[in-house]
Amino acid sequence: MITISHAIYSWTLAEKVLHDRSQRTLLLMALIGGILPDIALYFFFIYYKLIMGVPTNLIWSELYFDSAWTPIFTLAHSFILWPVLLAVAQLYKKRCLFWLSIGAFTHSVTDFFVHNTDAYAHFWPFSNWKFFSPLSYWDPNYYGEFVSRLDSFFILLLLLFLFRRYQSIIVRLCLTVIAIFYLAGTLLTPHSIIH
Repeated sequence: MITISHAIYSWTLAEKVLHDRSQRTLLLMALIGGILPDIALYFFFIYYKLIMGVPTNLIWSELYFDSAWTPIFTLAHSFILWPVLLAVAQLYKKRCLFWLSIGAFTHSVTDFFVHNTDAYAHFWPFSNWKFFSPLSYWDPNYYGEFVSRLDSFFILLLLLFLFRRYQSIIVRLCLTVIAIFYLAGTLLTPHSIIH
């Protein structure tokens, strides 16, 4: 699933649970947690594409699966790391860490269901087992177009929910830009913008 979707899902979850937008720091931590597992992927791509000049297809077909970065991607999507941090946050009453971990764990759980050929070993380092979902968020061989459009539909609904909750012009403008991005990605060819 694309990173922006994860951010919106995590933000909306926090918005619904907290009920109090005065806790903006916690909402922000949930949003950051939603994107956190993918951050290394961006640095990885920038390094290999822009600095090393490696062709894009080689980056995603080989280096993504077998490079020094691979353990970082795997740990970032861990079903071990984020629950442990959640427990630590709960034990020590660290609400920012709690919501950061909630966002990241939500990201990992969502990815569990929409990755096939690029599945993560969610229980690493204890196990290299991977769940190869019958669905993919991008691969047309595993209903990628359908999953992508379904994701866009849900995101547009959540953006509308968030738009109605916020009066800030800046927040509403950002939400509108994201909605345009999703609408364009849905209306144009399936993989032209979103993937």
